[in-house]
Amino acid sequence: MNFLKRILGAREFVNEAKNYFMIGLDKQKAKDFQGAIESYNKAIELNKNGDSSNIYYNRGNAKSAIRDFEGAIADYTKSINESDNKKFFDVYFNRGNAYFDLFEFPKAIDDYTNAITLNNQYARGYTNRAKSYIETKQYKEAALDFKTAIGIDTHELNFNNTYSLATALDNLNDLSGALTWYEAVLLFNKNLDSVKERVSEIKKILKR
Repeated sequence: MNFLKRILGAREFVNEAKNYFMIGLDKQKAKDFQGAIESYNKAIELNKNGDSSNIYYNRGNAKSAIRDFEGAIADYTKSINESDNKKFFDVYFNRGNAYFDLFEFPKAIDDYTNAITLNNQYARGYTNRAKSYIETKQYKEAALDFKTAIGIDTHELNFNNTYSLATALDNLNDLSGALTWYEAVLLFNKNLDSVKERVSEIKKILKR
């Protein structure tokens, strides 16, 4: 999170509100999330006539950290509704995460899509949308997103994503593709009996 950029991009805070905002950031960095929320509350109260989009965004992050996902969504929405903040893809991404944690997967997909639209090179946006597609059994879309994420950032080529891609392809009956990615899973952990069994089954099917 580029806090300085957000501060400079917002309209001018009244000095006292800005002080509470900065205190909130410091508390948030120190993982005192409840203290950060209280500071952000005061900043918003004092900044009634200014742009509070960045305060709402950071308060949403603090609420998400204490698993108040509904409160976080409300704050991210307020942040998005402030016109100066619509360009920040991570507000949509974080709201998507909150929806995901509430098992509201279609809404999460919408927000990840908005984030990707604003930054089409954000690998985690594709990864998290893929996970939402998996939850809604949209395996074709999930497979495409996982592949896109891995193509953008090799850090997304990890065990969880590789396994999810393999299972998505398996559910699509793309056995050749699934085999490739199951074998990649075994490079992360060669002792997964269930994966080894599935690899063996697919190889037998493909030989028929």
